[in-house]
Amino acid sequence: MSASWPPAGFGSDPWYRAPAAFDPETFDPKDPAFREDPYPYYAQFRHHAPVCQVRHGSYKSYWVFTHALVDQVNADTSTFLKQPVSETGECGLFTMDPPRHAQVRCILDPLFAQATADAADLADRMTVEALRDVLAGPREFDATRALANRIMRNVFMATYGVPPRHWKFVGWLIDLMLGHYDNMLPSYRRAPGLLAGGVLLAYFAQLAKGCPAHPKPKGLLGRIVREGGDAGMTKAEITKTSLHFALGGYLSTQFLLTTGLHNLLTTGTYQAFLDNPSLRPGAIEEMKRHDAPFQVADRFAAKDVHLGGCDIPAGSRMTVIYGSANHDEAVFGASAERFDIRREHLPDQNRVFGHGIHRCIGAGLVADVVPVILGRIVESLPTLALGERAPVRESDPYFRGFASLPLRT
Repeated sequence: MSASWPPAGFGSDPWYRAPAAFDPETFDPKDPAFREDPYPYYAQFRHHAPVCQVRHGSYKSYWVFTHALVDQVNADTSTFLKQPVSETGECGLFTMDPPRHAQVRCILDPLFAQATADAADLADRMTVEALRDVLAGPREFDATRALANRIMRNVFMATYGVPPRHWKFVGWLIDLMLGHYDNMLPSYRRAPGLLAGGVLLAYFAQLAKGCPAHPKPKGLLGRIVREGGDAGMTKAEITKTSLHFALGGYLSTQFLLTTGLHNLLTTGTYQAFLDNPSLRPGAIEEMKRHDAPFQVADRFAAKDVHLGGCDIPAGSRMTVIYGSANHDEAVFGASAERFDIRREHLPDQNRVFGHGIHRCIGAGLVADVVPVILGRIVESLPTLALGERAPVRESDPYFRGFASLPLRT
């Protein structure tokens, strides 16, 4: 950091809720208090250390907190890369840099648009089936497993073209990757996730290739193999992109459903969401803003750069904090920390799905399926409430969701 700590006037603003002893030099991203509510910490950083190197064990990265600086990093794709300069070779969409990224997006965007129309109908059917089981079961249930995970797993598998008999196996591998994805874990604890990722890559490679039982891949994968292959996507790019879709297009919506329900219930706005359908589009936008499912995205500095008061050496990992950008009072006003389903959302403010050329390819799909799923849930469970057991947050600070969300009907 370039400035001394603490700066003059530190802690004078009444909306600061982080501990009085908060110090960016000793900040621990694995602190349970941060995992439970990261936003007061983000506020401290935005005001006093908008770019700061965060360390945990062998992990270190320059975290970028303000809306403006996050946009600056996303816009400068020649300086801030998705993978280190030292890494070469074919990769999936989520780690591609220009110009290859733009070329592949031109291939995939129209294919994704075709799949979105099918996904909304699938989401409705899968939600009805899941709710039928919830209503037939015990009064208290885990909304993560019984609703969010089950629905989104099945919607993704069916849309992408994974054979139904493989859904549970592929879902188990995805959950295993999620549980060990955390960049802040020591390497030996990440090994199961890396192994699961390797198995999934092999699985998608075989599914794309075809076999006697499934000679031609179906669904979105089939269209990517045929049309993407004809347009120049390599087999490695298709396989690795499939892995990225399995994680990004599946878990982000699962996280959004759980945090959205939790926010409605804890703020007393569940009834208003149920009674007034006209509020739902704005409320869902607020769910995305208030608790971005993927709180962060990594970049790598291609050269020495000065950003937000910090000198960042070439090759350094950088992390744009979408969760912080979406709470920046310079953009969202003095009420930025409050969950408000009546908030007026202006175009192009929300950074839940990134910004610019790297904006999430699945944003349109989420926009179509989340209203369907939440509408079915609230209308089928009008007396939904928090369960007696405590919810459990995801442990990886890169994510914002619930590993377990007990609710009762």
